[in-house]
Amino acid sequence: MTFVRRFAWAALALGPLACGLVYAPGDFIGEGEGDVALDAGADRDEIAIPDATPDVVPDATAPDTRIVIVGGHRPPLSGETGAANVAETMRTTLSAEGVLGPWQFDAPPPVAAQWTNARIAGGDLFVHNTSAFARAPFSDRVAGPWSTGAIKAGASGIRPWLLSEHGFLSGATTTALVHNSLRFLDDGGLGDWTPSAAQVAVERTEVTLARTQGLVYVVGGRRTATGATTTAESSVEVGTIDANGALGALRLVNDIGLKKGTGTLYAVYAPIAVAGEGRLFVLGGVPQHPATKLIDRAFVASIVDPATGTLGDWAELPLLPAPMSAFAAVVTSGHLLVFGGSFTGETSTEQVSDAVLDLAIHADGTYGAAWQRIGTLPGPRSGIVAATY
Repeated sequence: MTFVRRFAWAALALGPLACGLVYAPGDFIGEGEGDVALDAGADRDEIAIPDATPDVVPDATAPDTRIVIVGGHRPPLSGETGAANVAETMRTTLSAEGVLGPWQFDAPPPVAAQWTNARIAGGDLFVHNTSAFARAPFSDRVAGPWSTGAIKAGASGIRPWLLSEHGFLSGATTTALVHNSLRFLDDGGLGDWTPSAAQVAVERTEVTLARTQGLVYVVGGRRTATGATTTAESSVEVGTIDANGALGALRLVNDIGLKKGTGTLYAVYAPIAVAGEGRLFVLGGVPQHPATKLIDRAFVASIVDPATGTLGDWAELPLLPAPMSAFAAVVTSGHLLVFGGSFTGETSTEQVSDAVLDLAIHADGTYGAAWQRIGTLPGPRSGIVAATY
């Protein structure tokens, strides 16, 4: 089997062990060997950005944020003819001062894949892409064996997104875009796609979802079109999700880029969207389909009403260091972090980054003037996902 490079928004296939799974240096150490700090390595692609300098007044009493990363895709090693997917689980910490801790291995999924979403819910760590999922018991580390399963194909436009331990939510293009749910069964498998009560107001497919607390945001997507090219969408909708994983009615909130009733709207599909700390962030993405380029723009809007998810004005953040995709992102107190990803520089050749980037979130609601490198992954990776715990 040949592993094919795909961006995060593509349909991503799992690569079974029997098909030549490759473990790069710094993957999994092995069961029973405990935590081992990773060597960051010497050979890596670079994004030219400054190293971090303190610009946040830390809260000395704040605990370290713990982060787990799973994935993904790496460039070819010396002597290899092509890149490969790898099976990795890694953990680190971020201090209140913005200092990244050492990388530690954890038990990897039993398959190598690029993933599109991660969530810790109901005592399990879940990762998935458009065709498969993996889950494992999780406390402060992987606490039991991983299991895997296939995500059943649905109608045109299905792009699953795990919202809770109860199952997935996605969309199918019919006469309008209707969200559907895919529930876990008692044996850990998945049931059939069933219509949910939620239906978006703007017809589109390949939306990106972001969840924080009891809110779910439907971000961007592709408009339907009759020609070979479809354009991206700037709409954002929000709904509430209950304790059983059911999504309530969706309603429109401020389009991406909207500011005080004006502003230039930002139409995008397949961005990295992350919500937390009372904000919704939209990073990178693609402006149209077929994909012709990546984007380096980043936006944020405050969640002005946590009960309803109403958004305030959008603000544009400093540009990402390069047009990027397929990276992992988390938001935590005082920091917006980006890990790895595919990027393009002065040429159109896609490269893979090992950078860990930080954009400071100040207590007064302002942000750092530029992204700063605060560390590196053990090696260049894209198609990776992250969760905090």
